[in-house]
Amino acid sequence: MVLGIMGVFLMSTHFAVIKVIAGDVDHWCQQPPDSNVSAIIWRKEFIPVEADGRPSRCRAYYKNQTDFNNTEPTACNEWEYDVSTAGSTIVSVWNLVCHRRVLLVVALAAHNSGRMLSIVAGLIADYLGRAPVIRVVAGLMVISTVASCFVTSYLTYIIIRFVTTGFASVNCLMTAVILFEFTTHDHRPVHLIFAGAMASG
Repeated sequence: MVLGIMGVFLMSTHFAVIKVIAGDVDHWCQQPPDSNVSAIIWRKEFIPVEADGRPSRCRAYYKNQTDFNNTEPTACNEWEYDVSTAGSTIVSVWNLVCHRRVLLVVALAAHNSGRMLSIVAGLIADYLGRAPVIRVVAGLMVISTVASCFVTSYLTYIIIRFVTTGFASVNCLMTAVILFEFTTHDHRPVHLIFAGAMASG
């Protein structure tokens, strides 16, 4: 029962935390280093307003050295972020905004695709047993989770998130299988429902 609760709880929290890690951060085009206006004026005068009435997050008015009459906003490649939240999300760390937002989609896809490791782990568990697989996977999950807090490379991060999701999925699956196999037929549904309910809230 305890194994079942812990397995589902770890899986639930693992997928809940990605909403915080990859949460959206308010951003706007970075002010050029040679600009001589204040940050307040930059955001007020040089950031265009979009059709929805909100300041643009991806475009700004930049001084054109060859055409001073050009007032068309230009897409930017560098951004500034809301300092109150910028330090807590991968979006601000690797600039996963505007035309680079596809990289955020890739990171989330890699995160969710890690569950495929459960297929391989299931085959291994059939030969080696459930308990050895759970012990190894639990240790690897701790290591990969800690490692994900210190990576500085985007590619390394999505690889680590992929395997961490896989380890969490395997842990949840294996503990559920053990709970299913070791409970009596009469009490099995109650035990499984209780474990799921306790883990989810």
